[in-house]
Amino acid sequence: MQHAHKYVAGLALFVAVLSFAAQGASAAGAGWTTPPANTILQRNGDGVADLRFALAPGGPKTEVTLSRPGQKPPLLRQTLGKGKTTGTFPKVSGGLYDLCARPLDKADAAKDCRRVGVGEVFLVAGQSNAVSTDLSHKRHASQTGMVAVNDYHGDLDKVKAEEGKPVVDRLVFTGPDAAITANVCWMRLGDLLAAKYQVPVAFVNVARDATNSDCWNPASGECWPLFEQTLARGTYRAVLWHQGESDVMWNFSQEKSFENIKSLITASRKIAPGIPWFVAHNSLKNETPYAQQPVRQAQAALAAQGLACAGPDTDVIRDNPDWVGVADFGAEGLTRHGELWFPVVDAFLREGTCRGAFGE
Repeated sequence: MQHAHKYVAGLALFVAVLSFAAQGASAAGAGWTTPPANTILQRNGDGVADLRFALAPGGPKTEVTLSRPGQKPPLLRQTLGKGKTTGTFPKVSGGLYDLCARPLDKADAAKDCRRVGVGEVFLVAGQSNAVSTDLSHKRHASQTGMVAVNDYHGDLDKVKAEEGKPVVDRLVFTGPDAAITANVCWMRLGDLLAAKYQVPVAFVNVARDATNSDCWNPASGECWPLFEQTLARGTYRAVLWHQGESDVMWNFSQEKSFENIKSLITASRKIAPGIPWFVAHNSLKNETPYAQQPVRQAQAALAAQGLACAGPDTDVIRDNPDWVGVADFGAEGLTRHGELWFPVVDAFLREGTCRGAFGE
């Protein structure tokens, strides 16, 4: 009965999310400067976050309210005097909210609302399995309505063309009318986490297709600038790293893979001190047994030396005879990928547990 209750509650919230979008309640930015629509704030150890907001200058006296989706009256409200543009709702608990601004100079003035939340936020990096695009072109959506992902595609040329658009400001909630082909595994992981912890979950994804670890080395890699910018602009629970196939293809030694990722982790902690990293055990199915592949040995060394937490062993996906090759980028393989991450991330959120080495 407990699971049934959670399902009904999640379905009701999903309907509220869709209703909000269908009504066009979230204007494209009229009145608001921050936060961007669909922002999820990382909650602190007490399970809360300060929600800071800003309106465009030059506005009239304005009432700002914070409400649960579909519920009245508002939980919190503030009145900003004419010319005042900023405010804060302190210690907002986990959940989804409608943040609305209503000018008070006219009795019939419309509200300008946007969906925001307090929950768990992860930064995702790596290569194609982290981009997690369904190559069958099937579209996927969150089943709980509580998972936000950015409109990211992992194509290097497109990323370069969009470098002026901060990735962290492009989160969207997917649904039946807004399903996407990328971020499939993360939507599955997010649904599992949201159902258990009853808070929204966001994945800010900067992974890039077909990239070896040289691309991510802060010294010269072209993947680093977007990662650096995105990390600096947000607060994250952890970095989820999934990469390795290209290091196998490029015949990288264990030392080369290790030093590249070590450099990336070290540089990231100069921006976000102490940020946890989870590194998946991931390589490529070929004539070399998994245990002997240098990139897997490098990943194990990162965890064994305490530089990163051990993520899931996702090479098991390719051991399924139905998912070899392109098929592991199909719906079943990508969904399984998200499910493999769940016990690792769940243990971290529940107990602060970080396994020091793979296989423990």
